[in-house]
Amino acid sequence: MKSKLIILLLLLCGVLNAQSFQFGKKGGGASTDYGYGMCVDNSGNIYTAGCYKSNASFENVNVTSLGDFDIFIAKYNSAGSLLWFKSAGSSMKDEADKIFIGEDGNVYVGGTFQGVSHFDGITLTAGGVELGEDIFIAKLNPAGEYQWVKQYGGASQDFIVDMSMINNDVFITGQYYGTFTAEGGISLPPNGSSTAKFVMRVGADGTPVWAKNTGGYPYIATGTDKFYMAGIFGGTSNFDGVMLTSNGPADLFLGAYDLNGTQLWVKQFGGSGSENMRSLCFDRASNNIYWAGCFQNSMTMGSNNLTSTGQYDIFVSKFDVNGNNIWVKSAGGANYDFANATVVDAQGSVFVSGYCMETATFGNTNVVSSGQGDAYIAKYNSNGDFQWVKIGGGSGQDVGNCLRTDNAGNIFLTGFFSNSAVFGSINMTGYGSADYMLIKMGDLVGIHSPRETLSSFRLNQNYPNPFNPSTKISFDIVKAGAVKLTVSDINGKEVAELVNVSMNTGSYEVNFNAEKLSGGIYFYKLETANGTDTKKMILVK
Repeated sequence: MKSKLIILLLLLCGVLNAQSFQFGKKGGGASTDYGYGMCVDNSGNIYTAGCYKSNASFENVNVTSLGDFDIFIAKYNSAGSLLWFKSAGSSMKDEADKIFIGEDGNVYVGGTFQGVSHFDGITLTAGGVELGEDIFIAKLNPAGEYQWVKQYGGASQDFIVDMSMINNDVFITGQYYGTFTAEGGISLPPNGSSTAKFVMRVGADGTPVWAKNTGGYPYIATGTDKFYMAGIFGGTSNFDGVMLTSNGPADLFLGAYDLNGTQLWVKQFGGSGSENMRSLCFDRASNNIYWAGCFQNSMTMGSNNLTSTGQYDIFVSKFDVNGNNIWVKSAGGANYDFANATVVDAQGSVFVSGYCMETATFGNTNVVSSGQGDAYIAKYNSNGDFQWVKIGGGSGQDVGNCLRTDNAGNIFLTGFFSNSAVFGSINMTGYGSADYMLIKMGDLVGIHSPRETLSSFRLNQNYPNPFNPSTKISFDIVKAGAVKLTVSDINGKEVAELVNVSMNTGSYEVNFNAEKLSGGIYFYKLETANGTDTKKMILVK
């Protein structure tokens, strides 16, 4: 039986393009259940948010919704063990869409609710009409105890679109019918019979600081001294007095704002078809903006032009803080391919997720979905060079909704899967038509001193040796090409494949965890374009 691998590497220079799925968690019941939001704290704990319907199971927790969909908030440790689970809601439809960690270490959750909703001992009543909806923001401490829950909205329907944070202040975007109201004298006017869009800043105590109308359908990302909004708009839309008119049915916009909501600039991108985007993020280390979405026909961003190969293709793009496009990349095939999430890690690598149908091309790699659409995770470096793509799913529709990374370079995905799904060696069988999922993937990266000149291929002795349960295996590559690193038992049976990718010149180190193997003698073998070498190691148990 192949061992479970935990691969943690530090990047100094150079990249090893490989990855492994480490765990998969699920939740749900006979109905439909979705994961929408996620965040990871500095200790590697994972928080997720979404909704479930009817009877549902999340690990060892069984819950029953009060009516239609109910809210869930869950916390896992870095190994995937469920630490606590919260359910909230009413007899109507309620969902949690966004979740973030504040600088104070507390958890902030945003979503929508209907009717009379219960958050442990806190009760909120949505205003207005029978099917009226309001927005909520909830603050919980790391133990899952509510600190406060606040509602925002008027007498009709109010929806959250996106959420981000600076320090302990929450920034949300959304849309509403009628008049939007909130405590502190906040009141935004109606937009006739159509929805109006807004952005609002909320303080650490849940009290609104300010709110204002905006154009388009806005997603939001925060920097250190300003925030950015991006999204789609159709026809002519008003962005703080700047009128933009779409070239096709829908175009994209990107704008920058100071922390008081004053617009600094806004720009338009698009083409003759329709564009959509679902994710915006800001890399505070490099002061660059990233977004991801999908497009039809052709699309222009700055001096870069893209042409779709099918119905909708995926795009991911990088901008500087002045809205100048640095690069844009596309992926997809003849059918519908979408991007719902993007995130940047500490090394400036960009990860994108969503779902792809049938055959889709990412860089020079083709992937084929198993059914109606598979979830994918694709990686690009900071220059926009494609690194790798992994897909997972089954015969139904499987979708990635939110991506996050941790300090150790792991990647986390939440969303939903249908029926059954396979992610690498992880097999998940669902409870109903759609079930919540949480996937953890380890991303391998190399270590290489930029001052070191490598002159020969080398496989080093593992350290420590003997070991229990983990040891490090390091090697040098002097010629770029295919690299394979495997572990076999004394009978020659392969028990683990650690690396099987194309690698650049560099020095690399892999941490091998043999917790599920029996004690004894094992051999690790490195196969490269430079040569092949095998060494012995001893697992003591």
